[in-house]
Amino acid sequence: MQKAKVKYVSTVIMIGLAIFLIYYPYRVFNEIVPFALTNPELWETHWMVEKGVMIPTSIRLAYLVLWLVPVLATMAMTAIAMHFFHLLRQGVYFDPKTVRDVQLMGLCAVVAGAGITLAYSVVNWLLTFMNVADKHGIHFGYDPSEISLILTGIGLFIGGWVLKVVALQDQEIKDFV
Repeated sequence: MQKAKVKYVSTVIMIGLAIFLIYYPYRVFNEIVPFALTNPELWETHWMVEKGVMIPTSIRLAYLVLWLVPVLATMAMTAIAMHFFHLLRQGVYFDPKTVRDVQLMGLCAVVAGAGITLAYSVVNWLLTFMNVADKHGIHFGYDPSEISLILTGIGLFIGGWVLKVVALQDQEIKDFV
């Protein structure tokens, strides 16, 4: 009975994650790619950029790469979560694979949160880099949601580490008996 519930809930969560894994890159790349590569007029008409300033492709590529790190980390975290719930659907609850998935989800969450924080800290500097008069510097773009994502990732990683130690101790006990 419990396995059927776990299988059902895991399936529902996997469907939600699959939808997110399709929608998220579509939405993000529709905002980042035109701004960085295909439509440079968007950058040049931005309210922080002075009139008549030409933005080099290298700065626009730096903007793209800056945002690719958290986007790819979030996509990897979602794919790992789907694998984790797939293992739960198969009845694999306490296994090195599930422990590894928990740790990898935590690592990806830390990278995504730190990447978003870094991107918010640098984006105004990149936008105004070619301005003559009104240049902005690099500043710490604090956002509690990204900090909480980093802390959640650390918690997941430590939780996976604890599960790994417990699994090793369990294996030692089984080998001893």
